[in-house]
Amino acid sequence: MLLVETEPPAGAALIRAPILVELRGVTRPGAVVTVNGQHVEVRPDGNFACGTQPLGKDHLITIEAQHNGSRKTTVRQYRVRV
Repeated sequence: MLLVETEPPAGAALIRAPILVELRGVTRPGAVVTVNGQHVEVRPDGNFACGTQPLGKDHLITIEAQHNGSRKTTVRQYRVRV
């Protein structure tokens, strides 16, 4: 299980500058979560939160949760205006 919300929401048009997307979600307690390859602390109830930047020319945020050999991945994409 991996449920994620972002602010601003995925697909939003962002103005090029230092961009910070606030991310919060829930997964199974004990899961290991990464956001754009960086480890994120998961609380005992499975909730997690962090701030991150969209990466690459496609402006993606990749969230992955691993638990007992199972892996769930979700990707959020943003539009960045110059």
